[in-house]
Amino acid sequence: MDPTKRHPVSGVVVLLVDRGDTAVARALSNERGEFRLVAPTAGSYLVRTLRIGFRPATSDLLQLANGQELTRDIDVSSIPFVLDTVKIVARNACGVRSGPDVASAIWEQARTALLAAQITARLRSIHASLVAYERVYDPGSSRIREQHSSIRSGLTTAAWKSLPADSLRRIGYVVENAQGWTTYYSPDVDVLLSPTFQIDHCFHFASAPGESLIGLVFEPARDRGRLPEIKGTLWLDAKTSELRRMEHRYVNVSAAQEDGGAGGQMEFVRMANGGFAISRWNIRMPAIQLRATGFRGLIGSASSPQPRVAEIRVAGGELIAVTLRGDTLWSRQPLVLAGTVTDSASGERIADARVAVSGTTLRGVTDARGRFAIPGVLPGEYTVEVQTPSLDSINAVHPSNALFTDATKPLELRVPRASDLRPTLCAGDSAMKRASPRGIVIGSVFLRGDSAPLRNVMLVAEWIDWAIRREGAVEVVEQRTTRRETRTDARGGFRLCGVPLNTAITITPETDSVEATPVQVRIPPDHWFARTQLLLNSKPNVRPSGTTATRDPSAAVGPGAVQP
Repeated sequence: MDPTKRHPVSGVVVLLVDRGDTAVARALSNERGEFRLVAPTAGSYLVRTLRIGFRPATSDLLQLANGQELTRDIDVSSIPFVLDTVKIVARNACGVRSGPDVASAIWEQARTALLAAQITARLRSIHASLVAYERVYDPGSSRIREQHSSIRSGLTTAAWKSLPADSLRRIGYVVENAQGWTTYYSPDVDVLLSPTFQIDHCFHFASAPGESLIGLVFEPARDRGRLPEIKGTLWLDAKTSELRRMEHRYVNVSAAQEDGGAGGQMEFVRMANGGFAISRWNIRMPAIQLRATGFRGLIGSASSPQPRVAEIRVAGGELIAVTLRGDTLWSRQPLVLAGTVTDSASGERIADARVAVSGTTLRGVTDARGRFAIPGVLPGEYTVEVQTPSLDSINAVHPSNALFTDATKPLELRVPRASDLRPTLCAGDSAMKRASPRGIVIGSVFLRGDSAPLRNVMLVAEWIDWAIRREGAVEVVEQRTTRRETRTDARGGFRLCGVPLNTAITITPETDSVEATPVQVRIPPDHWFARTQLLLNSKPNVRPSGTTATRDPSAAVGPGAVQP
C-alpha cells in the first residue's frame, strides 16, 4: 500500500525471507494490493517488497508458529530508487565488488522484473494465447525462406525450456550429441535468477546510444573459457527502470556458429495487474555442414572438410493475449498484411490476383479494387508471390521482397503482364533467335487424383521439321525429328522455348515411377505461346533392395526446446 495516498498497489513482488536471507516464498500483489505467502516451517521471517523503480522495503521480524496465519499491511515507499551501497554476497572469477555499484543497482531492478515474470508464469489462473514459429533463412539473408507457425492457448509457461543452471554450468549452452544433433540452450527466467548464473558471469554497466535505455552486460567469467557460453545484455528503461529485453549471443563456439549469428532474445511487457510477461522470444541456430575444400601442392592434392553455415533456423514465438479470470491483462494488436496489386505498366488495379507469403500457408485474393488482406502474419522479411489471370496464361509467378513490421503500412505490389515478360521468358535460348517465328509451350504436370504438382520430372518434346536442300539443280525436301528436353520446377510447371509455330509437338514424360500418355500441342500461327497439362498415373511403389535412408547429421540443429 502506498503510505502517502493509502491506496492498494498491484504488481509488487513480495518475498518471505528467512534468517539466512533466503527467499522461501514469493508472491505478486493483485489489483487490491493483496498477497499470500506460505512459510515452509515455523520460525522467524521478514517480508521484503520489491517494486520496479523504487526502493525495496523490509518489514519487522515476524514469528510464525505451526498453522498460524498473520495479516500485515505493508507500506510501499513512493520514493524513486537511487543508487546505494550494494552488499556483495558471492565471489566469482571477476573479483569482488564493493561500495556504490551501478551494475548491481541495475541488476536489482532487472531482478525485480524477472521475479514478477517468474511469479506470473506460475499462476494457475493466468491464461495465455501465443503464436509459436520455426523459420529457415539462407546464410547471409534476412528473407524468410520457410516458416511453420501455430497458435496455442493455455496456462502460462516459460518462453522456452532450458536446462537447470547447474547443468548448464557443467556442460555449457551448446551441446552436440553422438548422433550429430546440436542443441542450443538459452537461459530462461529461472536460470537468470539463479545464484549459479550470477557467479559464473561478470556484470558491468552499458548504455544504448540514441535510446533511453540502460544496460546490464553479462559475460562469462574467466574460468568459463572452455565451455560454450553466452554473452548478452539486459536492457531497462532509463526513466521507469522497467525491463524491456534480454539479448545474448553464444561464445566459445565454432567460428562458423559465431559468423552465423547464433544467439537469442526475449522481450518483456508490463501487464495491467503490474506483473511482467515475455512478449516475444527467439533462438537463432546456424546449421553447420562440413564441406570439403581442395588444394594443390608440390606432392599432389588433398582436401579437408571445413565447417560452413548451410542455413539459419530460428525458433521462437510471440504472445498474443493474457487474461486473468476473463479480464484482459495484455494483448498484442493483430497484424494483417494488407496492400494492393497494380499493373506495372498502366497502374490499374488488378482483381482476382492471388497473393501468397512464400514458405507459409498464408494466402489472400484481391477484390474488385485490387486490395488484399492476409491476417496472422508475423513481422519479418518475406518473399511475396503474386499470380494474376494474365500471368496464369504463361504459368508465371511474380515475386517481390517485402519487409513487414507494421500493419499500418500497406504494400503496393506492381506486377507485369504476360506480354511484358515475353522477351525475358526465354532470353537465353538461341532457338528463339532463329529467323522463322518461334514460340513457347507452357504447362504443368500432375499425378492423377493428387492436387500437388510433380517437381523435377523430365519431359521430352519432339516435332517434325522440314528442310529444303539443293543437290545441283534439284531441291530436295527433308524431314527430320527435333528433340528438346526440360524439367518441371518446384511448382510442377515447365517451359519449352524455341518451338515452331503451327506444328504438332509431342510431349512425353520420362520417369520410371509413373505411367504417362504423351500429349500433343500446337501453337496457332498468330500466337506466340500455348498451354497444356499432363496427368500421370502412379505405378506400384517398389523400393530397390540394398538401399538405405540416410541424413547428414552435421546439418541437424534443435533449440533448447522452444516451448510456447
